[in-house]
Amino acid sequence: MGQICFFDAFSGASGDMILGAFADAGWQGLDEALQSLNVEGWQLKTAKVLKRGIAATKVDFELVPATEHRGLDSMLAIIDASGLAEQVKADASAIFQRLASVEAAVHGIPVQDVHFHELGGLDTLLDIAGACAGFAHFGFSHVAVSPIAVGSGTVETAHGVLPVPAPATAKLLEGWAIAPGLVQKELTTPTGAAILTHFATSQAMPEMRLTRTAYGAGARELEHPNVLRLLIGEPVAGQPSETVVVVETLVDDMSPELLPVAMDEVLAAGALDVFVTPVQGKKGRPASLLTALAPPAAEQAVADALFRHTTTIGLRYRTEQRHVLPRHEETVETEFGPVRVKVAGEGATRKAKPEFEDCRRLAAQHGVPVSAVYQAAFRKL
Repeated sequence: MGQICFFDAFSGASGDMILGAFADAGWQGLDEALQSLNVEGWQLKTAKVLKRGIAATKVDFELVPATEHRGLDSMLAIIDASGLAEQVKADASAIFQRLASVEAAVHGIPVQDVHFHELGGLDTLLDIAGACAGFAHFGFSHVAVSPIAVGSGTVETAHGVLPVPAPATAKLLEGWAIAPGLVQKELTTPTGAAILTHFATSQAMPEMRLTRTAYGAGARELEHPNVLRLLIGEPVAGQPSETVVVVETLVDDMSPELLPVAMDEVLAAGALDVFVTPVQGKKGRPASLLTALAPPAAEQAVADALFRHTTTIGLRYRTEQRHVLPRHEETVETEFGPVRVKVAGEGATRKAKPEFEDCRRLAAQHGVPVSAVYQAAFRKL
């Protein structure tokens, strides 16, 4: 397993604080990554600062003044045409799509009509693309974040004075543990919330052998250190726990032959797993309980898929922790041909299982029972 990390958001989070934490942890590739966006009008400024006695790194962008408010299509086009790595493009695009979906829901407008205002500036494009490049650079096998301090009071926005957390931030953090923080100010921005909840899978500090501590500085001077702390380490006790969102609905008016289609669509929307439990509904009717497990970042997409592909008119949500063994795939050579093997755990917890579809394909090619290929693969483990 690779290194793991924990973001301590006791003073909230913003895009520039995340970039500052990565720079403080030794990453020097931010400027090069952002140059590949092929957009003008910015210059990166990085400086060491003190925040209430804690040395931190502050990342700023000097921007050419502009009145343009970019929409989702514009942002996605810039990312798609950039020289960023494909995974960085995919992460950045997913974050912008989620931001647009949230803004549309909050303001009651179609997604294509969303102009991000504060979120649509060049600085936000730089924050999101840079953060995604940073995550790709470190290649964390597990990302966790503390309960996120959001602040309190009110904040001035393009839509007027809004409560803290701003509506978009609150929507992005649904399903996540939050805290008011130590001051009556906005501590977590929509950009910061979107980035962290895209990459994090848990809010429990993982057990680790700590190798590095870094601090990304916020813009404000507060009565406490206004920093985002990043703890990086090596795992010492198996796979850390993960936060998952459990989405459930009960349907009693849907043809059973449509359920497998709905399950496939929910998985395609980003669910980690989906299953159906036969239950007895109202008036003694046979019904089906659909349960989907999703990473927090895919919660909305999974919910949309359930509404779109089932007859349900309502969903239930809850968050749970799950503990999973590290997994990888191997290939073994058998007398019938290569078979992929799913492997989970190590040592006494190691479990291995041949890929059934490979066994079935090879069995058909050689005219033997599937069990023969299955056992041949097992003998190689």
